[in-house]
Amino acid sequence: MSNKFEHILEDVPNLEFSDVFSDAYDLFKNNFGNLVGYTLILGVSYFVSSFMGSLFISVESQDITDSSFLAGKILVGQLINFLLGMVVYIMVAGFYTFLRSAKNGKPEFNRFWDSFKKFGQIIGCNLLQILFMAIFLSVIFAIVFAVGMNGFDTNSLESFFEDLLTPGKIVTTIIALLVFVYVPLIVIYLLYVFSIPLIVDANLGVWEAMETSRKVVMKRFFLILAICIVLALMTSFGTVITCYLGALALVPFGFCVIFTMYNTLFKPHELSHDLVSEFGQAEIDQNMEEDPI
Repeated sequence: MSNKFEHILEDVPNLEFSDVFSDAYDLFKNNFGNLVGYTLILGVSYFVSSFMGSLFISVESQDITDSSFLAGKILVGQLINFLLGMVVYIMVAGFYTFLRSAKNGKPEFNRFWDSFKKFGQIIGCNLLQILFMAIFLSVIFAIVFAVGMNGFDTNSLESFFEDLLTPGKIVTTIIALLVFVYVPLIVIYLLYVFSIPLIVDANLGVWEAMETSRKVVMKRFFLILAICIVLALMTSFGTVITCYLGALALVPFGFCVIFTMYNTLFKPHELSHDLVSEFGQAEIDQNMEEDPI
């Protein structure tokens, strides 16, 4: 099956830095209450998901003498954390389903939950990205360890890390982590940043969405990187300065920025009737009936 965004891949639209933030701000301002309210729900859900597994493990664990039973309890606790974490990840995708309805002039709070209609694809996309990052980190670790064992003349894993953290090599270690670990991980994240909106809004499959995102981002990589860096700095400093209260506004604003970039680059509203998601097309059809061209 041909990619419904072939025309975009051939000629990727340009992004205007100022326009992205201006349009995102308008989208955020016009839907402030819904976005902040949902972010609060998401924050509580994240807090609960982070501690439920740990709470399950800690309850009466100090009185357990059977090591196998304790190990099983720890495993179940971690599984609880993982499953609840997936639910939160699906909830995060709800920003895009709501913003589509808001962009079409029909913002409704229940649109946030439309992301659960695509829960399988969202989880699959998340797991694939985690897998890519895990493979990359494994390769980097293997290379660094192999070089280190020779270069630092160490004989064990413990002595290898002790040697890396000695005063004379700590700066080199930090620089190496930034260059060979953090920067590539950021690149992986950016390449697939539009995968979720392509799944929930444009109705693409997991792999097709990831590949479409990657191909488009590669053609506008440095501009998208610059926008995301500015957004990350705004969110980080704003959250710290306001003692985390600012996150209630800055987090949804960040999703407005990403959605605005997605909407500008991919122009999903220009697709024909059968090429967008059911809820997205329903909004488009309704608008066309009310405001015929």
